[in-house]
Amino acid sequence: MTGCGNRKISSTAGEAIFHLKLVSRIALLTTVVAILVLSTVVFFLSNESGITYAEVFRSRWLTQIHLDKALLIAGLILLGFVAFITWLISLYSSFRIAGPLYRFAQNMSITDKGISPIGIRHDDCLQDISQQLLASIKKIDEHKQGLADLCEQARDSLQTADAVEYASLIARIKEKIDLVQLDE
Repeated sequence: MTGCGNRKISSTAGEAIFHLKLVSRIALLTTVVAILVLSTVVFFLSNESGITYAEVFRSRWLTQIHLDKALLIAGLILLGFVAFITWLISLYSSFRIAGPLYRFAQNMSITDKGISPIGIRHDDCLQDISQQLLASIKKIDEHKQGLADLCEQARDSLQTADAVEYASLIARIKEKIDLVQLDE
């Protein structure tokens, strides 16, 4: 399986490795931020200026009084950071799927207007499906052009009153129409 969840969707194994490295970097970054935030909280709460054991004990006791609030604030900061990173990842991933789906819809709507379809970005998922769709659109266009040519020839043969050629062309048109199978 590759980075997009289907072995035919992702274009290369290198892309899957890139995504795995990206996730590991994000996890490492989140860990480093968590360590820095918690270390900062503990550093500001602790007071090592006491000389005697009683002063050190008293400063640790004050630290424990404020520790629950400090940890709650640090936890909320980390939760917000992780939620933001998760949101960015999901946004990026959804664009890699939503973009190709939008392009597929646009290609289907512009095909009737005679405009050539456009492929998807090279780093998007669904590359194989895009290539299959473009090939299908090309094949449909060729089929429509073949039918148009045969109809033009049939019209010309009808004008020249060549009944044999006209019957042959009508048979070829029927064969081309029979090639189109729409299953319900």
